[in-house]
Amino acid sequence: EGYLCAYITSDGEPEENEIKRRLEKELPVYMVPSYIVKVERIPMTTNGKVDAKALPDPKKGRGMKEEYIGPRDRIEEKLAEIWLQVLNLERVGIEDDFFGLGGHSLKAIFLVNRIHKEFNVEVPLGRLFETPTIAGLAEYIRDAEENIYVTIEPVEEKEYYPASSAQRGIYIHNKFEGADKSYNIPLVRIIEGDFDRVRFDKAIEGMIERHEIFRTSFDIVDDDIVQIIHKKIDVEIMYREVTEEEVDSIVENFNELFDLNRVPLFRVGLLKISDYRHVFMLSMHHITTDGESWKIIEKEFLDLYKGIELPKLRIQYKDFAVWQNNLFLTDMFRRQEEYWLSKFSKPVPELNLPIDYKRPVVQSFTGDSITHQIDYDLIKEICKINSQTKTTTYMLFLAVYNILLNKYTKREDIVVITPVAGRTHADLNNLIGMFVNMLPMRNYPQPDKTFLEFLEEVKTEVLKVFENQDYQYEDLVDKCGLRRDGAMNPLFETCLTVEKFDLQVEADAELVDELSVKSYPVLNKTTKFDLFLQFLEYSWGTLLNLEYKVTLFSRSTAEKILQHYIEILHQIVANTNVKIEDIKITIDTAKTLEVVIDEGDFNF
Repeated sequence: EGYLCAYITSDGEPEENEIKRRLEKELPVYMVPSYIVKVERIPMTTNGKVDAKALPDPKKGRGMKEEYIGPRDRIEEKLAEIWLQVLNLERVGIEDDFFGLGGHSLKAIFLVNRIHKEFNVEVPLGRLFETPTIAGLAEYIRDAEENIYVTIEPVEEKEYYPASSAQRGIYIHNKFEGADKSYNIPLVRIIEGDFDRVRFDKAIEGMIERHEIFRTSFDIVDDDIVQIIHKKIDVEIMYREVTEEEVDSIVENFNELFDLNRVPLFRVGLLKISDYRHVFMLSMHHITTDGESWKIIEKEFLDLYKGIELPKLRIQYKDFAVWQNNLFLTDMFRRQEEYWLSKFSKPVPELNLPIDYKRPVVQSFTGDSITHQIDYDLIKEICKINSQTKTTTYMLFLAVYNILLNKYTKREDIVVITPVAGRTHADLNNLIGMFVNMLPMRNYPQPDKTFLEFLEEVKTEVLKVFENQDYQYEDLVDKCGLRRDGAMNPLFETCLTVEKFDLQVEADAELVDELSVKSYPVLNKTTKFDLFLQFLEYSWGTLLNLEYKVTLFSRSTAEKILQHYIEILHQIVANTNVKIEDIKITIDTAKTLEVVIDEGDFNF
């Protein structure tokens, strides 16, 4: 991941702690620089711009180091090593706050997994929120009971292997709903510079050889969904010489359907605009990849292009699938199953979102999206609430979303689904595959609760759910006997997620042997959810993106939903003790919404 660094010129010797303290009063935590480096002058190019290449590396240069308390024993030393790797830092003190250093829910899960592997001790996520320091965790580890970490082992070679739970879910949905492009995940990059096509082909071959998931197809054997690993596959890379004007159309039409019973379940294309400008296209079926996998794919592909020899993988995705299927037979899994079945022992009332158009008998996944940037001052106040309540932005955004849905539907029992990385075992960090699990967050936004009371309930709910996230959503649907039909998702209608982007992604360019690699915008016109609210956190600000099904909602209604959400954010920032029943959406906007949404269109 990247990091923020501030370069300064000064006649005196500024003190880094003081600079950071002042910045923390004005900036959200994630915008406070990790490094502050004094330089004699800011280097400039001949064009009068800052010469970033000439700036010193803060990890090697004269970065001013703030005082800190170092590790005092072996446990704290090992914890510090783990923190440095998870947070991508050069130094950490035993009293430093994990979340203040850039930690968030996903990194917290990575952290406790690594701790389990290193110390054979399971640390509950709630404990990390209570004592988010090395000193606090070390104290817990010293007194904790041993819980042996079980390594995922390679399995013997077979004709076929069981599919993972996530793969089974996608396979069933793909067949049940009918194959469509909504399960295809595209990656498109612009490559500028002296491009070597031979090295490009070798990098593609290297990725296929390295990861079995690229050579995997699916079938049904004895009424069970299985994955088949092929030794060799034929891959035809689409090469075309095109003009700049043709690129958009080709990229849009590159996303063709896949047959899950045949390899490959990915497609590669390379467009040559000129000797020094190419467009790289990769499309994969969701059954073989997920968001974390894309990060691995891009990094390893660029390494292979540069000729770097990657270490051999100890396990492959099929080994995880076998391990997961065995996990379903353990006491731990049964305890998690008891938690989820108890949680959903009472049926969830349909949310009945106010829709503009009659719900079709068969789901359509045609979607659109709108994006707003949340005001900087509002984000700063939200960060203060998070700090005071020891919550994450995800917890706060989820609480507000529940309140918004309550205002629309009058429901006091609401389920919002959240996708999680699903890499709950430390051995999975470098694997490509489909690990994502969907976690239903069930909360009760009752009118007489204050926002702070409700936020505390949401925090407790989130931590409990994350601690039981090995149990799979598809299994919950089956065990609860929920009806699968073509019109709606079982159990939920709407989704929320918070994604944090590091600076390398934000800079949107990477130099690889004099090549510039930049992302190419791909319009997403599909969505799996009636409403999908996404918070995209960058160092320069937070975007609020709403995906919606165009068969259910008009664009004007989607705009109003975002307006109402931001309006509620302003109200809770102004008064965190406001009761839910006293939180209002403006009369003018509400009247407009009533015109758009007719009571006869409600989906009872």
